[in-house]
Amino acid sequence: MDFLNNLYINRLCVFVFLMLPIALVTGPFLPEIIIFLISFFFIINCIKEKKFSYFNNTLFKIFFFFYIILILSSLLGDSPLYSLSTSIFYIRFIIFSLAVWWLLKNNSNLIKNLLFIFIILYGLLFLGSFYEILFKNHCGYFNEGGQFIYQNNNFFCQNKIIIGNLIRMDRLSSFFGKEMILGSFLSRFLPLIIALYILHYNKNNLLFLFFFIIVTSLTIYLSGERVSFFYLCISLLIFFISINLKKKVKLLSIFLITTLIFAISYFYKTSSSRMYVQTFNQIFNPNNGIDFFSEDHKAHAITAYKIFKSNIFIGAGPRSFRIICHEPKYNFNEKSCTTHPHNTFLQLLAEVGLIGTLIPIFLLFVVIKKIFMNLFGLTKTKKVEIYFLVTFLISLFPLIPSGNFFSGWLNIVFYLPLGFYLNYIENINT
Repeated sequence: MDFLNNLYINRLCVFVFLMLPIALVTGPFLPEIIIFLISFFFIINCIKEKKFSYFNNTLFKIFFFFYIILILSSLLGDSPLYSLSTSIFYIRFIIFSLAVWWLLKNNSNLIKNLLFIFIILYGLLFLGSFYEILFKNHCGYFNEGGQFIYQNNNFFCQNKIIIGNLIRMDRLSSFFGKEMILGSFLSRFLPLIIALYILHYNKNNLLFLFFFIIVTSLTIYLSGERVSFFYLCISLLIFFISINLKKKVKLLSIFLITTLIFAISYFYKTSSSRMYVQTFNQIFNPNNGIDFFSEDHKAHAITAYKIFKSNIFIGAGPRSFRIICHEPKYNFNEKSCTTHPHNTFLQLLAEVGLIGTLIPIFLLFVVIKKIFMNLFGLTKTKKVEIYFLVTFLISLFPLIPSGNFFSGWLNIVFYLPLGFYLNYIENINT
């Protein structure tokens, strides 16, 4: 009897899996518990049933090889013990993607239920963002020191019921609170939701999908996260090219989204100032010329490059940047040090070297190639595959600032769609 057929184990795995999107809003602790539980039961099932076919696929072998490189980089790097605490347990994300594949194969309603959770969650995040805007604009103001000063004492303006953050006026966080990653969450999961929606409804009810995309686009723009808005533009561009609809419908949708964004920029100056004025001033620095997005990002990039030059092949070790950036031979200026270089491939080059970076570069090349082949009809693969691939493109995009590559939160966001992709590929090939 299949281990997963145990009713209680099955219900537990499905329940905690469906809670994962909500858990990702609360912080890193609950998502880590969830991926541990699902991965644990997956491994127990594989051992008990002697079914190891999940491990016998090319993608798993590539990621496992990458994992071995992380271990070697830690052992040979500048901070072995600290790096090993990251690299040893990195395998949990790879196994989690296989566990997602396992769950999907054994639960036919999982896509439908997860899609429902995502849609409800996105709606709540939108409402939370709207509430946050009203709170910040009608309950007080930010003084010159950045502190929020309360002006009203009515029920709506009580600080104990604030949704969002009172740290920055130009950023919205909704239910993420002090963690201002609202736009990142929405933009990174949007392609996955589009893929699941089309898979489940088979291109029916596209009107709701368009409405959902419009509301999500506006929320991402309002969040003030410029990189997330860039991710959104990539997703929308590929979506409108690939979707099989009349040109009039596509143009009308694009016009509607563009008009709404311009309207928000006009009536809500905070967004336009953050997105355009601040970005322009940071890149085109009147004192230092053109910067890599900002003076801070430029300093991080130069420091990462110096670390890479001293550790070309195997790097200084995962998550070592925050420790060794203080060393005089790597330090560029007072802005050099931070937790990570804020660019995926600069971080990889500095921390895992050329050998470790070649694998993500190869994966990025494969993703881009597959997107173009599917986008312009060069393959017979169903075009829904494109949206799975876009989630990986967003995570691996090399030319813009990014989060910490070894962040647990970001890795869950990356490996969750990978499980869906593995299941999708298996289904279309059988």
